[in-house]
Amino acid sequence: RFYQCKGIKTQDFDDELELKGKVFTDDEQRIGNLFVTMVMHLVIVQVIKQLFRPKQQEEKAYSLVGRHIDEIILKYKLEGVDTHLVENMLKKEAFHPVKYLLTSASLTGNPESSGMDVNKFYGYSARNPFV
Repeated sequence: RFYQCKGIKTQDFDDELELKGKVFTDDEQRIGNLFVTMVMHLVIVQVIKQLFRPKQQEEKAYSLVGRHIDEIILKYKLEGVDTHLVENMLKKEAFHPVKYLLTSASLTGNPESSGMDVNKFYGYSARNPFV
């Protein structure tokens, strides 16, 4: 099931192949959770943890990324873009969402999981290193 998102409708795509890899939702919090989990924690935080040791260097790297996030938010804010959700999620909330695997889709049949109920629970337990 696809949702309309910011004026994009599924019929705007020529075929199903164009839809692969696209996420449609009318809930910006879900997209925010997905972004923070996939990009911030699984990519940026993990790269910092692997590249910067000891802990003091790691904290400096988080601070540098945090300042860069501030600059990007300010740039878009000055252009009139609503940055409220991004600002809250990346710079104000003490904890970030973490996606919890409640059911493994590979262990259940598609009729059982229907793909919609798998991996949908986000808990806020990851420290936000960019605050």
